[in-house]
Amino acid sequence: MKVRILLSALFLFSIAIPAAGEELRLRHAVSLYTDDKGLGMKQPEGVACEGASGVIVADTGNGRLLRYTVEEARVKAVQEIITGEAGLPARVQIGSRGDLFVLDSRRRRIMKLGPEGKVRGDLELKGVPSAEAMVIRSFVVGPSDDVYLLDTASERVLVLSAEGNYLRSTPFPDGSGFISDLAVDKRGTVYLVDSVNGTVYGAAKEGFTVVMGGLREKLQMAFPSAIAVDERERIYLMDRNSGNLVVLAREGSFLSRQFGRGWTEGLFRYPAQICLNESGQAFVADWGNNRVQMFVTGK
Repeated sequence: MKVRILLSALFLFSIAIPAAGEELRLRHAVSLYTDDKGLGMKQPEGVACEGASGVIVADTGNGRLLRYTVEEARVKAVQEIITGEAGLPARVQIGSRGDLFVLDSRRRRIMKLGPEGKVRGDLELKGVPSAEAMVIRSFVVGPSDDVYLLDTASERVLVLSAEGNYLRSTPFPDGSGFISDLAVDKRGTVYLVDSVNGTVYGAAKEGFTVVMGGLREKLQMAFPSAIAVDERERIYLMDRNSGNLVVLAREGSFLSRQFGRGWTEGLFRYPAQICLNESGQAFVADWGNNRVQMFVTGK
């Protein structure tokens, strides 16, 4: 009887996940734990891919950025960047000219740094409606260097120029639960992940529509909280609670699901953010394990 029950449960689990349109797997390559002096990361929350072999880490617990150059799964160089007033760097993004944009989660402000890491001050918000009420949870720098802010207090996505000039805003979808992250593809399409309702939304310059719903029921995602888009416009979703990674095609069809919760390489404890570079590599800020993991993606 126990065997039958187990087999039935496995069968139900297997049919709950749609068949993949194409197989896409990620293979663990290397994990990043320390700076060049041996000081370990502490609860990193952000990663930004830089070129074909680099990644910048928001080492949140240590109040700094770390710039790694990784070649053939080996760390070639590490640079520590002290962000000054940004006591809790939670997100980092890179502009087309190499400028760094850093979200200080303590002040909820975006700081700008030069390519070498020199602090230039906060991104000045110009003409933003109700700017005083903003709570920035996440942000991305788009393909034209526009800055997309996830404002959870006013439930909107704000779009600013690289200099901070207000361009436009789009309200969160009606009936959304908790929007935890956003991504922008090379066409300028904005994607949101709703952690509570288990839904991915997408929008160009108009309102948001559902790309895929039912992430909890269809894909067993407990709390999808991080989203990224690669060069082929595939959507990557990290589940903060279970440690699973789900990949969707641009239109929302299922491509793959892997990994899970744990301490060993290739598993996660409360992953915070993922980035994809032009070489097909993925970096994940593994918050609970105090590291960043690098993976090689398949085609």
